[in-house]
Amino acid sequence: MNILKFTYYIFFSKSYESKKIKNDLLHKHTFSFPESSKSDFLLPLRQFKRILLKIWNGTKQEKIVFLKQQESLIYCDTNLEKNDLIKYVKNYDKSVEFAICREELLVGFSFSKKLFCSILYLFLLIPVFLIVFFRRKLILNITLLPEIYLQTKEILRLVNNLNIYNLYFFHPHEPEANLIAFFIMKNGIKVTKIPNSNPLFMFNKSMVSSKVVLSLGYQKEEADFFYNLDDGLKYEYWEPKYLQKFYNNNFENSINNKICFYSHGAKIRKEMGHNLPAFNEVNMEIDLLDFIRKNKFFSSHDVTVCLHPKEKKSLEIKFKSKEYYKEIFGESVKFFDEISYHSFSKFNLGFGAFSSILFERIHCGYKTLIFNDRIKDFPIINSNFDYFLVKKLNDIENKIDSALLINSNNFFLGRFNYTFKFQSHIVKN
Repeated sequence: MNILKFTYYIFFSKSYESKKIKNDLLHKHTFSFPESSKSDFLLPLRQFKRILLKIWNGTKQEKIVFLKQQESLIYCDTNLEKNDLIKYVKNYDKSVEFAICREELLVGFSFSKKLFCSILYLFLLIPVFLIVFFRRKLILNITLLPEIYLQTKEILRLVNNLNIYNLYFFHPHEPEANLIAFFIMKNGIKVTKIPNSNPLFMFNKSMVSSKVVLSLGYQKEEADFFYNLDDGLKYEYWEPKYLQKFYNNNFENSINNKICFYSHGAKIRKEMGHNLPAFNEVNMEIDLLDFIRKNKFFSSHDVTVCLHPKEKKSLEIKFKSKEYYKEIFGESVKFFDEISYHSFSKFNLGFGAFSSILFERIHCGYKTLIFNDRIKDFPIINSNFDYFLVKKLNDIENKIDSALLINSNNFFLGRFNYTFKFQSHIVKN
């Protein structure tokens, strides 16, 4: 892929795919920069420095050596997840043996290639600064374009050299995902995107792909609603990673009235200056917890908090997080220190404000309520998933008390398609 093609598909092409590519590259939320970067006019230069250091000093943790032609290949984010993802995909495609990761695409080059990439990036900085000058609101996404171009060139080189037929694309929420998929598909390679177990509207509403893998019943509803089937986009169901052993197969009730609050780590995200998505689930959780604290809800309930991984990164952060939740729920609040999935069967009811663990808990067949008082696109029109939502702060306690009183079978009655049972409801295209 040369620079002219790259520029054409971003700025000039009017095709349906190009519109998706352009919209994602220029407007899709990115987690690559903190909130403060939006006002940093020198951000492109700082990013240039970071990428140069990566190109010249970075090393591959695992040298990419393929001893035979590959039929299928995995594309993921980090080296750490490679082995787990290979095992996962092998459940559906036995030919998968290797994975390449995003974080290692621009490292391990020869001296001449390092020099070439550095000069090319410097050349691309000129239009980046010009665009940023006139379109300051796009500074985060525009700053990423030179890196995206280099990454796209490298992954295209790798997949073409391997002569693969299928690419399994994990974490397709990044702004460049549609661009990469488009050029790979133009080379006759099938691309299968595997989103995380979150609603698609968050980061996967628009998709360029040969196929999309769904892991939640609600995602099937969204796919029918968002994706234009005339494009030939197919989708199928895979079991979510790691969840099968936590299924509530008989929809049995936990023999207690214990409640678990599943944190999204909103407070720590704000303190760390995270760039927040437009739907702003972070502020929604903060508002929820503030309301609970002021109104002393759950003073008569047995509440346990399941901390978000970000709240357990260090002993200091963990201590501060626990003190924060004690202010919310009272000194008697407990904390679940095991892996979050292990909590599912131990608590009668789970609740929180828009964390992926809540959707996974529903999928596993455990009673769960999700607070949402501001996200307009969720749930989609005429969806029964609305049943699992609490839409007003004043309704929280009543909804929770009502959910505690009914058994799991009745809680999910008419809504089993949102659990692991939904395989029987899915239609393969």
